[in-house]
Amino acid sequence: MFTCTPLSSVEYYIESVNQELLNQLGLEGTEPHLNQHGIIPPASRKRGDWSDRDRASYYLDNGTGEKPGVWWTNARVEAGQAYPFVIDGSQVDSKDFRNLAAGRDPLTQDILTQKGKEHRVGYDLQFAAPKSVSVLWAAGNRDQRDIMEDVQQKAVFKALEYIQKNGLIVTRCGKNGKDRQTPAELMAGTFLHTTSRSGDPQIHTHAVLLNVCRRADGTTGTIDNMELLKHQQEIGAIYRLALIEGLERRLGVTAVKDNRNFRILGVSESLEQKFSKRRDDIVAEAREMGIDTASHRDAAENISRNTRGSKDDLPTRAELNERWDREIREEGWTRESIWESALAATADKSARPSDSNTAFECALEQLTSTETVIEDRHLIGTILEHCQGRSMTVDDAIAMAVASRNSERLIELTGNDKAKTRELSYATPEMIDMERQIVRVAIKRKAEGQWVPDDLIEKAIAKRGTISDEQAELVRHALNRDGVAIVEGSAGTGKSFSLGTAAEAARDAGLRVWVTAPTHQAVSVIAKDTDTDQTQSAVLRSFLNRISDPEHRQRIRLTRDDVVIVDEAGMIGTREMNELLRETAKTGAKVILSGDTKQLKPVAPGSPLRLISETIGTERINEIRRQKVEWQRQASQHLAAGEVEQAVNAYASHDRIVIAEGQGLRSMLIEDYLRDVRRDPTGTRLVLARTNNEVKALNADLRNLLRQEGQIVGLDIDVDALSRGQNPKAGSLSLAMGDRLIFGESIRAGASTVRNNDTATVKAVCRDNADGEPVVTLAFDRGFEVTTRWSDLERLSRSSGNEPDTRPIRVQHSYAVTIHSAQGASVNRSYVLNAAGMDKEALYVGMTRHKEDCHLYTDVTRIGINVRDNRIRRDGVTAQISNQGKLEAPDAQDREGDGDRVNRETVIRQIIYEGQQSRKKGNAADFSVDRMAWAFSRTAHDAVQGDIDRRKVMQERIREEGPSEAQRAENMKDAWAETAEKKAKVEKGGGLEVKVDDKAAKAEKEAAERMAAEARRRAEEEARKREAGRGMSR
Repeated sequence: MFTCTPLSSVEYYIESVNQELLNQLGLEGTEPHLNQHGIIPPASRKRGDWSDRDRASYYLDNGTGEKPGVWWTNARVEAGQAYPFVIDGSQVDSKDFRNLAAGRDPLTQDILTQKGKEHRVGYDLQFAAPKSVSVLWAAGNRDQRDIMEDVQQKAVFKALEYIQKNGLIVTRCGKNGKDRQTPAELMAGTFLHTTSRSGDPQIHTHAVLLNVCRRADGTTGTIDNMELLKHQQEIGAIYRLALIEGLERRLGVTAVKDNRNFRILGVSESLEQKFSKRRDDIVAEAREMGIDTASHRDAAENISRNTRGSKDDLPTRAELNERWDREIREEGWTRESIWESALAATADKSARPSDSNTAFECALEQLTSTETVIEDRHLIGTILEHCQGRSMTVDDAIAMAVASRNSERLIELTGNDKAKTRELSYATPEMIDMERQIVRVAIKRKAEGQWVPDDLIEKAIAKRGTISDEQAELVRHALNRDGVAIVEGSAGTGKSFSLGTAAEAARDAGLRVWVTAPTHQAVSVIAKDTDTDQTQSAVLRSFLNRISDPEHRQRIRLTRDDVVIVDEAGMIGTREMNELLRETAKTGAKVILSGDTKQLKPVAPGSPLRLISETIGTERINEIRRQKVEWQRQASQHLAAGEVEQAVNAYASHDRIVIAEGQGLRSMLIEDYLRDVRRDPTGTRLVLARTNNEVKALNADLRNLLRQEGQIVGLDIDVDALSRGQNPKAGSLSLAMGDRLIFGESIRAGASTVRNNDTATVKAVCRDNADGEPVVTLAFDRGFEVTTRWSDLERLSRSSGNEPDTRPIRVQHSYAVTIHSAQGASVNRSYVLNAAGMDKEALYVGMTRHKEDCHLYTDVTRIGINVRDNRIRRDGVTAQISNQGKLEAPDAQDREGDGDRVNRETVIRQIIYEGQQSRKKGNAADFSVDRMAWAFSRTAHDAVQGDIDRRKVMQERIREEGPSEAQRAENMKDAWAETAEKKAKVEKGGGLEVKVDDKAAKAEKEAAERMAAEARRRAEEEARKREAGRGMSR
């Protein structure tokens, strides 16, 4: 793990006994070492005994005798060069540390930096080893521990060297700090700590990077850590690779990749768990709260604080060693056998997992599974992570990662100089060509012909007595003369109703109508709304297989007499959209894409609906019809327009936002749900959450409630099942009569086929008298019933290599569902859990599923943590250093103090802030300045290079001719805004407050806005003329 925390101050504490504790190891076969005074340390020192030291505390020495700090710097003592502020590898002197923290030269006391009101003394970079490394250290003898501590220090030094050499720390100078330079001299005090707050072995280092540097010209100043924060992934990977290299070379153990981290082969996982008491406490509490700690680090940190022990609880080092020995024996090991197992695993080549793909190939597969555009920092960081466990030196890994930038499998999109900047973005030629083909098909199929005569369209519209003008216009646009048409609508506007009208007109014209969508649930909805028979509807993946595979037993042969309606098209990735448009273009079938680019984005790479919309235009309806209450319709309108503040404030003012903590919050949601069930048993309702873990916890609570209410009866029978989601986990699922289930994949159940997202009620469940195998009767919402042995449910998909997949089937209780799976659903009332934060798209979808009412349940504890962490990022934390050069600074997982106490107003502001954040999916086409030329270039490389050349010509023209009138107006607005912001800040002097003249500022702003609007109007008019000219020339 690697983290970065700002430090606001460094305080000084005299500490007199920790050096005596330093050598108090008490390991078998070793003698206690004399300290610097020739004193053998006492063995009875207890945590919390302050008799002969003043305020030394947990982070200073853990009560267990941590070593003094060691300086790192990139500067060396060389003739003709300025003498370094510190000497690399020397022991940290507390006076030097305090001086540098205060921005003073430790030798001359000269001031090195200009202090502002909020001077930041530095940054605490924390490097934590994987638990298996800490277990080995705890089991090691004196020599083995010394080696591991030295390897840890060298790995941290390697990461710090990487930070400096790659310009991830910069210093600003010149007017307004616009000149950014890589410092010539940086320094950090590094402090090794070896235990966690729970007294478990935990190797981690605090590297305090001080906020002072020397520039190449000899001047001094402060540092900027913005780039470091952006590149945390690769810095952490560099540290771990260097750690692996040292451990394998010097100790003969073997490391294997473990997700984004690594572990030492042969170290028992049970021992790792045994020595992860803090982690176990956090995970147990998180499981109770329904939180995935891997995804929600803020929530994990909050739980960390709530579950930690007292500072005064830690024993001495000797007592810790005795405890560790006892716990090792409890797991059936000895310290010696742990090392024997690790070394034996190295000798056993078959025990080491192998991967035939290179680290670059693995990284590329991982990155392109969800994104089209890859940032340079993510490319390098992910490749370095995949180098773990390949016995590569850290330098070889870096060289390989850097060389990948020039791979033929990637095309750089910005045209920036790779030697001068890290502001680079890449895409694969395959993805670029898919996007280009999508654009070409959309353009070529413009004005292709008429599928439905105008009179039939108007006749179908006339039949719908309640259809609005904008819905009618959407029908006309859907059935226009283009081979591909896009219709969009905000949530609850009646898109499906309008598409039903379009489908009716198409059938009246003698055309065959097909409906498809990314999920079975969405297919069911659109099939019902368009009155389409089940034989003419299919989930998108199945539909594509049937139209593209000539050998498919359910082959669909499209012709120009077919209309394909695709609902929830905004959730389709680039690959499937490309296949759909390519195959339909071959046959001339009409394609109507329906969706909303403002709702949830596809999990797959790309945002093709937005790409097509930008290329050929769209027809959008905005009048909300779903919500029955006027203020809720207006709030949905605000969410659709991105006006999150107005929408959230509306729900808050009507007491629809419930604020509480953890389990108490879930209890309130469940009580409200139960009250609703009792009041309206036949009504429809949804309980929504953002993640599958949150849904799992809610399902358990709701199921217990429904059992108490008598809606679930009989004994529970447990079956094997796999959870839904991208990272499914195997476990047991309790079934009883009345249970509601949702399936996560297509399976065969007797003569019936169960689809992904199908829901069912358990009508009966028992065990077979012969062998005890569970037998269930399931009544599916799609209208069929199945009685089957659970083991006879057969997965239709195959595993890699086309072998049968022997894992349990994906199924779970369906009392709560994720927001993602609920897109397109419509119910009477919804209950939305906001336990981990909701971005713009999640908030929009989650708060627009209802017709009658909706409540948002928000965890105030998490908000308090966010407020506290924002305060820490702004103000920093305090570190303390002893006279022995030992450090006290909060660990990343054990920050001091609980989250800030927050009131309702603060919670609402945080909901608004999170709801204004958007997870926009990028397209390679976003980098193009001439979409037509880009799409019709000969190859992907030609397309990108041609676009880069056009950008350079445009930039050169701007340099020669100056900015356009529109750009000058925009610059004037920006300049005014900057000036107004400065004026608006209250200047305090002599006890007086001076404020800006609001009327003058307003008049100046309005004048600038009018000028900008007029300039934009002229620029747009010119652009339309140029486009019209190009159209005529074509």
